[in-house]
Amino acid sequence: MIAHLHSVWAVVLLAVPAPLTASAALPVPQPPASAVKVQLLADTAGVQPGKAFDVGVLFTIGKGWHIYWKNPGDAGLATSVEWQLPEGFKAGPLRWPHPETFQQPGDIVGYGYEGSVLLVASVTPPKELPAGKDVTISAKATWLGCQKVCVPGSEDLSVTLPTAASATPANRELFQQWEAKLPRMAPDFTALDQAGNKVGLSDYRGRVLVLEWFNPDCPFVQRHHAQRTTMVDLQAKWAARGVAWLAVNSTYYMPAERTAEWRTKWKMDYPVLIDREGKVARAYGAKSTPHMFVIDREGEIVYDGAIDSDPGGRSKSPVNYVDKALTGLLADKPIEEPKTRSYGCSIKYPPEGQAGAR
Repeated sequence: MIAHLHSVWAVVLLAVPAPLTASAALPVPQPPASAVKVQLLADTAGVQPGKAFDVGVLFTIGKGWHIYWKNPGDAGLATSVEWQLPEGFKAGPLRWPHPETFQQPGDIVGYGYEGSVLLVASVTPPKELPAGKDVTISAKATWLGCQKVCVPGSEDLSVTLPTAASATPANRELFQQWEAKLPRMAPDFTALDQAGNKVGLSDYRGRVLVLEWFNPDCPFVQRHHAQRTTMVDLQAKWAARGVAWLAVNSTYYMPAERTAEWRTKWKMDYPVLIDREGKVARAYGAKSTPHMFVIDREGEIVYDGAIDSDPGGRSKSPVNYVDKALTGLLADKPIEEPKTRSYGCSIKYPPEGQAGAR
């Protein structure tokens, strides 16, 4: 594996008084060599035809310095990575770990990273590649490193890998460490809804999607659909902003006709998927009804948990976690609570040895 680096630095001066004589000139701050270091790495030692692999830009950030998230906040400059790939190669979206929030002078809020961060993308090569030929993946990384001064930087990066019929993993520990810090990719699914229509996650590609686990026999679901109208009100509010909403009924004993009846009675203006075998629920790790998931436009699960902060149903003004997550997501801000503990009735999976009806 061969990596090539070329670095360019510039210094931001917020204000420079003029005129100045040579003897009175202000010293220009210089970035320390350890302020921000950047590497381009791959999780494989070779490229196999048609088999996706991950590449990542590792930022190692000096003590006391920080760089910014994809939305820097009230001030700053977003970090970016631009790929240059061989013909026929395709890169997926850049994946961002959840950022820290910085309270900067003047009550300015910023979002970013200290210490280190690995920004990862999946690269898919074409299905036909000549064996034994080297492949070079290149990227241009840009960032703004800040401490007492802010220093923009950029580096042209590349990593060269051989093509091979099989390949061993590389940098496994590093990629596994950062994979655990990334939002989970939403598992793909296809199921029939209450009317027999085929619905798949791919139908909502490029849209924000809310999943609501649903069982009309559950008192907690009844609270949010019959005693209150939590779900339908929230769905209507965010539908106006282009957010899609699906309910999923993984209750093994409940036929689609009964689900359809409750959907009509509770005026649910969105599909309810029938998952009596529990395959979709297990893929997502759904534990209760209701259990809520918010999926962003890139297909990442950015919220996983309860509908609100009121398991007992006694609060007059509970925090609606899903509403809060959607507000942050559509404003391009980090979600303050990406995971909470769901509450409600347990998912009614088929008893052991008994498959739920389709």
